[in-house]
Amino acid sequence: HVRSDEDKIKSIGQYCAKRVRTFLEGLTSYHDGSWHEFKKDFLNYYDAERDEKRFKKKDLSQYVTSTRIKSSFTTLSSWKKYDRGFIRIAGWLHSKNKLTTEEVDFYFWKGIPRDFRDKVEQKLLLDNPHYSSSKPFLSKNVRKAAEELLQRSRFDQELLPSDDDSVDI
Repeated sequence: HVRSDEDKIKSIGQYCAKRVRTFLEGLTSYHDGSWHEFKKDFLNYYDAERDEKRFKKKDLSQYVTSTRIKSSFTTLSSWKKYDRGFIRIAGWLHSKNKLTTEEVDFYFWKGIPRDFRDKVEQKLLLDNPHYSSSKPFLSKNVRKAAEELLQRSRFDQELLPSDDDSVDI
């Protein structure tokens, strides 16, 4: 039932912390009753412009490079951690039209360490042998292949040490 500018201004305080609410009540625009002016003040004082400049391509490039160098995807958890971090940056850039879908796919692929990327590529090409290498693999297909390779219910996950572990049996 919030319709008038004054109702909007007075009602917003119930969704804010007390400290924010007391600040808003101190604004001249709060008392003048102009929603347009109040909203402008609110966004200005709480630096809303920063939200529009949250990430740059450079941030994604740094994330992708550091992940590729520092990570090894041997567990589903490590893979999902990479995926979440990637989505946080690339998803935001894509939603702001700062990245094309093809660029998202490219960066996603380049963030995967080479040894795991080779395994994923083999799986992808096995599933689709006629895939054209002129375009990056679709992120959704890469995710699916990676999750299949790292599935927790895989038959050889817990019975013996991994092939990488040097343990005499």
